[in-house]
Amino acid sequence: MSALARIVLPPVTVAVRLVSRKTTTGVVLTVLGALDQAGADLVRAEVAGLSATSLVLELAGLVSFDDAGLAVLRELSAAGARIEGASPFVSLRLGADSDTRDEGADAGGADVREGKAVSRRRVNGTL
Repeated sequence: MSALARIVLPPVTVAVRLVSRKTTTGVVLTVLGALDQAGADLVRAEVAGLSATSLVLELAGLVSFDDAGLAVLRELSAAGARIEGASPFVSLRLGADSDTRDEGADAGGADVREGKAVSRRRVNGTL
């Protein structure tokens, strides 16, 4: 008789906690912890059917995220969700692709995109 191997996998743990509350103007979704692929799926499920323009994402409790977490935040932000409480790092990462948008020149005639690129290099220490 051959013995069958039995593989026991640990239960999937979710490193993020979502707290949703309704307001008079929409829904506030507070994201606490680490936003990974499983958490991103939870966020999508939580906001399914909601108008993104009436959604506020409260990110003060967000401690880390992976590419999937960043992607869902960018998707919701692009759809009109308002981001509140984000750390400077999270704000920087959410706007990382904004250099490709045509933002024109500021009052002094300098290209706004140029200033953003310089700021990013200084933050990353490569200037």
